Order: sequence, then structure tokens, then C-alpha cells
Amino acid sequence: MLYWGDCCRRFWQQSNNLKASLCVCICGIIQCGFMIALYACTVKFYKKELQIGSPFENEVTSSCRKLGWIYIILACSSIFVISIVGACFGVDSSSYMSSANLAIGIVYLIVSLILAYGTDLKNSNTVSTTQATEEISKSQKTTEEK
Repeated sequence: MLYWGDCCRRFWQQSNNLKASLCVCICGIIQCGFMIALYACTVKFYKKELQIGSPFENEVTSSCRKLGWIYIILACSSIFVISIVGACFGVDSSSYMSSANLAIGIVYLIVSLILAYGTDLKNSNTVSTTQATEEISKSQKTTEEK
């Protein structure tokens, strides 16, 4: 029966470069940690949006913008930390980095602008509808008085 330690020793003995193998493992763990944090933030955002019921609300717009900045900041932090780990091991860690989360953050920022525009349209329609209702009720009162 093989144990985890035996598997690791056999892998490292067969590996040409122990530093590179250890660097890959550490970078993978770091990426997983950052991805778990991003997943938690994303789930929180979508639960809030579902609770509100409409994406065209000020709370959803600000949450979307906040989520975009979280994605960008965590993606840059992840790239920075992985670069430091690679430099400590003397390994080129550029192949372990992903800029996909950076692009997703930019997309969330763009979507937040679209949601803000939709919120403004919704609010302006609500105001104009309210004004029209008030004008109709005023005209009905004046016709009743005559």
C-alpha cells in the first residue's frame, strides 16, 4: 500500500527538478486560495441580486462595480505573489499565472456601467409615470369641479 509520502518521494525522485515541482505545487495552492475567495464574492453578489429581484437597482450596480474591482485586485495580487514564489525558487513562474480573472474583472466593471444606465432609465421612467399620473388626477379634479 502506497502512502502519500511515498508517492511524493517517488515523484520527486523521478522529477528532473525538485524546485520546479515544489514551485508548481505552491503556485497551484495559491491560485486555489485566490479562486476560492473570488468564488465566495461572486456567490454573494448573485445571491444579493436574486434577493433584490432586478439587476437595475442601485445596490446591484454598486455591488457589480465592487465585484469587478475585487476581481482585478485579487488577480493582480495573485500574479504578484506567484511571481515572488517563482523568484524565490529561481523558476520562471509566468506559465503558472492566469490573467483571465483580470479580464473578468474588467467585464464586471463594464456590466456595472450598463446596469447603471438601466437603473437611470428605470428611475426616469418611474418619475415621468408619477408625474403623468399626478397630471391626470389634477385634470380629473378640474373636470369634476366644472
